[in-house]
Amino acid sequence: MATKKNPLLFWIPAGIILTIVIVFSILNRQTVDINFLFMKVSGRLFFVLIFFFLLGFFLGKISHLIKKNNQKENRQQEYSRYIEE
Repeated sequence: MATKKNPLLFWIPAGIILTIVIVFSILNRQTVDINFLFMKVSGRLFFVLIFFFLLGFFLGKISHLIKKNNQKENRQQEYSRYIEE
């Protein structure tokens, strides 16, 4: 029987990390220039840090979902092979 995971084990560290990122970002309010490929963007370091933090968070979540889906498909294929034998 599967055990239910405790969501506090995720949300407490995530809240602490988010708080540190926000405080660190607020302390860095100077203007910066970002050169990316053929674009040059100017903005406050505060927004740049939060943008890339959120981008990394969402890319990590998406990669986790893709990996989880692939594992599920592999288990289904193994089960169907087992049934056929």
